[in-house]
Amino acid sequence: MTAPQTVAILMDYLADYQIQLLKGYHRALDQAGLASTTFVGREVHSVSPHYRKANDVYTLLDPGQHLGVIITAASMGNFIDDAQFAQFAQRFSGVPVVALGRKIPGIPSILIDNRTGMRQMMEHLIVQQGHRSFVFVRGTRGNSDSQLREEVVRECLQQHGLELPDHHVLQGDFFGPRAASEIKHLLQQGQHFDVVVCANDDMALGVIHALEQMGLRVPLDVAVVGFDDIEDARYCTPPLTTVRQPIEQQAERAVQLLLDIRAGQIPPEVTHLDTELVVRQSCGGMQEAVLEGSSSPGGSFVLPAEVFQPLLHQLVNAGQNSGAALQFLKQWQQVAERLLDEGKDAHIEALLYQLETAAQTHIEQDPLALRRVAYQAASLLQRVRDVRNHRRHQQITQSNHFISQMELSLTTHPDLDSMYQDLTEYARMVQVQRYALVLYDTFGSEVTPQARVGLSAQFVTPEEATFPTRQLLPTCMHPQLQRTHLLVVPLFVSEVNFGYLVYQKPEQEPFNGDHFRYTISTGMYHVHQTQMQQAYARTLERRVNERTTELDRLYRHLQHAAIHDELTGLFNRTLLQARLTQLLNQPQVQGHEGHEGHGVVFLDVDRFKSINDAHGHSLGDLFLQLVANRLKTTLQELHPLHTLARFGGDEFAVLLENVDASGILQVAQRLQEVLREPHSLGKHLLHTSASIGMVHIHGPQQAEAVLRDADIAMYQAKKQGPGQLVFFEGHMHDHQLKRSQMESDLRQTLQQHQLEVHYQPLINLSSGRIMGFEALARWYHPHKGWIHPVQFIPIAEESGLVLQLDRLVLQQACQQVQQWSQHRRDLLHLSVNMSTLQFAQPDFYAVVSEILQATQFPAWQLRLEITESLLLERGDVVRQNLQQLQDLGVKLHIDDFGTGYSSLGYLQQFAASALKIDRSFIQKLQLGRQHQELVRTIIQMAHNLGMSVVAEGVETLEQQDWLRQSRCDVVQGFMYSHPVEARAAMHLLDQEEAGKLLVQF
Repeated sequence: MTAPQTVAILMDYLADYQIQLLKGYHRALDQAGLASTTFVGREVHSVSPHYRKANDVYTLLDPGQHLGVIITAASMGNFIDDAQFAQFAQRFSGVPVVALGRKIPGIPSILIDNRTGMRQMMEHLIVQQGHRSFVFVRGTRGNSDSQLREEVVRECLQQHGLELPDHHVLQGDFFGPRAASEIKHLLQQGQHFDVVVCANDDMALGVIHALEQMGLRVPLDVAVVGFDDIEDARYCTPPLTTVRQPIEQQAERAVQLLLDIRAGQIPPEVTHLDTELVVRQSCGGMQEAVLEGSSSPGGSFVLPAEVFQPLLHQLVNAGQNSGAALQFLKQWQQVAERLLDEGKDAHIEALLYQLETAAQTHIEQDPLALRRVAYQAASLLQRVRDVRNHRRHQQITQSNHFISQMELSLTTHPDLDSMYQDLTEYARMVQVQRYALVLYDTFGSEVTPQARVGLSAQFVTPEEATFPTRQLLPTCMHPQLQRTHLLVVPLFVSEVNFGYLVYQKPEQEPFNGDHFRYTISTGMYHVHQTQMQQAYARTLERRVNERTTELDRLYRHLQHAAIHDELTGLFNRTLLQARLTQLLNQPQVQGHEGHEGHGVVFLDVDRFKSINDAHGHSLGDLFLQLVANRLKTTLQELHPLHTLARFGGDEFAVLLENVDASGILQVAQRLQEVLREPHSLGKHLLHTSASIGMVHIHGPQQAEAVLRDADIAMYQAKKQGPGQLVFFEGHMHDHQLKRSQMESDLRQTLQQHQLEVHYQPLINLSSGRIMGFEALARWYHPHKGWIHPVQFIPIAEESGLVLQLDRLVLQQACQQVQQWSQHRRDLLHLSVNMSTLQFAQPDFYAVVSEILQATQFPAWQLRLEITESLLLERGDVVRQNLQQLQDLGVKLHIDDFGTGYSSLGYLQQFAASALKIDRSFIQKLQLGRQHQELVRTIIQMAHNLGMSVVAEGVETLEQQDWLRQSRCDVVQGFMYSHPVEARAAMHLLDQEEAGKLLVQF
């Protein structure tokens, strides 16, 4: 007998974590020229009765056929103590055994140390980024990982002479929405901080969303970091700085340790691997992105010189000449797309850093332009990824449609021979090329001593009819066991074992291995039940009086299994799709005259992956059952004409009959309410919500299209954050592309200085004369015509282009108004709106001062209009900019007063020279005395504080007269003039000089 050349691996699932481990195992074994056999069951002690038979697969492992055994202990050991785990591992004592992720007494173990990466993160934030004021968001109370991470945060702060105040330590419970709520509450208390450190990525993503809702930009105003490096951390906006656990390296080390033991070396009891810092944009550390790429599995990456050097040359030109930026970005997009095609996604940020660092050595002047181009390149990369993900999702959706049809067919066969035909096609469609379906002699609760191969591909055809089950495969197939990496998964339903599947996992992702197993098991179950029915029917032929009742019961059971989800007992996708097709074929839907229509609600349970990771898959299954029962009970009370189905994983769908759009929304809102209520599982109290997409069906449609639209709406809801509801709209397919195009057009317009400035006169109510103008940005698109500010200003705010836009308007307006003032007896004032983001820029005061000096516009004639939200800003940079501008002589006006949250204390503290009453108050003056008294109170308050008052939105003579009687100082509005271009504004001044005033008293 030849010596074994395989290593046995035990796993409890094929989720993201286990798949990462498999990559590491396989890479290390390939380097050693060895194969592997991975036995996939469940936790050693499964609390779910639905999956207890899965662990029978571990009895198939014969240690003598392997070089050793690796136990994935981190998740397999849920619900058991160390002694119980050690007893389980004793069955493999004949060969070397290594544990991964958890210490098992008496077995060498590979563990991950969270301290190293956490300390690297704190040093990066304190030393390299210069942050001083910290907030820490804890995980679940009593969680050891959260406690360790907080301990490292406090130690590092203390070493650098910094403190973590008690009120800066928040309770997030590893749950994004909870962390978001806590950070909002802290901001509402007026607390200031530089950076938020979260104990996991899910909370960090929630904090980023909350900060954006509060008007703060990450990382420009506040930096945010997390821990775990989940997939969403890389693709969020901005990409999240986090700590990565070396999962694949941990698997590689486990293989090496096993081989060392085989070679006679004495292993250490415990081997610790350090975590590592992954710097992305959320901490403001784009320049350190190389840390992420250089430590990725497979080694560092170097771009060929013939590609790197021309790209570097173009970036240097772009940093010195803004007109060259477009050429660089085009070339950068081509290189990035090529690297994405080659599967080198993890290295692209590192490449951008290498380019920026190298370009800095060639630029002696201010590097701000270079950094701006690098930021544009990073944004372009994110858009390229988004477009690719969208296309990939469409392809997967189309492929899943055909696979779903095959899965439905696979679970309806009466015998094995006919099922094998569909199984062969199904395996081809999911790209499983090598497999062997092994069946026990009899189907039942126990593993039988003998088994047989029912179907195989890319294996040698077995000669023997049966073979010993512990042999795993017939003798003739064993050479292939020694040459490749194979998975062994059990085929079962509830308490019935059918056998197991030995197969090679396909390379492409995503591949849902558990769903693959479940589909085949369901098909086997249907065959088994059908054969039992047929055998039972032959027996019952001798007992005619009893046959009808028994056959009916068995038939109902069969029908139930074919259209129901095994875990939750709800209908499955097959049934819901069939019911939807039936409804869509009804005449009233096709004609839709006088018919309310139907609706589909698609729910994705938020944070389910975190619950699975934190508490184990068995508890996750119980949690899904609770969710299903809660949805079922609520729908029975709320809308009896419904079909509720589980689509797989954490996704549910509801088909609502005879309902309009408002009814669909009402149902979705109620489901959201009940899901937000705490879920109690033993000693655990779990919180969740759902991302919900909705479709109203009111005309002829295909079922596949309806479900696709509901899925798209659900994903739009997820983009907005946990717990959101979104109706499907036709524009959702191309909305993001249109928005990106508008941002690109606006960027080009600003670069070419093609934005226009219009002017609206400010009228002194005492004299009736024009005392100045408010400058307003206007955009004329060469193909789309005039674009309203409501459309492009939010895009400018989100993209950061508002910085360039505001400064361009200020430059042109100062120059223009200064020219007009030279031809008048009275000097003209100039009012310019400024984004809150401007005041957080360290160079803002210098920019304003430089513009005033270049245009020779007197500082005391300039009024910068700020929103009330800026008064809540506590940053040192904001305070310094405000103070320096006032010292220079620039006046500050509070714009849209009454619509924000400022207080009298803030008004006094910032010494604003005027309040602008929002037009919404002016429009209500004629609605009653209460509205008039409110405006009169604002005017009196401002005068008592030494401030003048500007009323905007004046449109009638009655409004003007009332404001004049109430001692309002200045007015503006359509009654006098719309915002006009410079030539028309000059005409207004000429008319006034000729004695024609805009105000008639």
